[in-house]
Amino acid sequence: MKKSCVQATFLVALLAGVGFSHGLVQAEQITGERAKEICAAGETGPVTSYGEFPEETAAKRIVFEWNCAMMVERNVEAAFERYVAEDWCDHAHMVTRGENRCGTYEETMALFARMNSEPLEDDEIIEFPTQYMVNGDHVTVYGAGVDIFRVVNGKLTDHWDASPTRAISFEDKPEGMAERIMSGQMFQGPETDE
Repeated sequence: MKKSCVQATFLVALLAGVGFSHGLVQAEQITGERAKEICAAGETGPVTSYGEFPEETAAKRIVFEWNCAMMVERNVEAAFERYVAEDWCDHAHMVTRGENRCGTYEETMALFARMNSEPLEDDEIIEFPTQYMVNGDHVTVYGAGVDIFRVVNGKLTDHWDASPTRAISFEDKPEGMAERIMSGQMFQGPETDE
């Protein structure tokens, strides 16, 4: 395992533990209309507290634009083509279902295509990331959980996340949906009563 992969995995766990236990990390629950406004205005949030090099600001911008393309525009194929490297590695539990491997470009794109298949309505409520921090080629996004992206040569190459069940569970979602999301069952097709 690459040294940076181990570091990022540790950082995700640390940020999730500290941020969630102290109530510091929250996505904003906003309307689709407000998310569209944020994306149109290019609001990436404040500069990282210890400053940013131009390359870091550019990496943060790429992740911000990726989130807008995926969560607001919901044009998954175009977003992957523009922002994601072909050798993409998604370490997230929703893609790998807990296996110790990388989710591929194709697997991840298919998952997001199923999740974001409907246009975003102006009155739809979504949890939209509003805080981005950057350190070198790693961009940390505070949304419904903590996501870390690696940006190399202007493309997303890696993704790690820590999304607690409670953070992705809305009151209007069916009972058990959060658990199905966390286990990967949500994206395997409809449930059957056999």
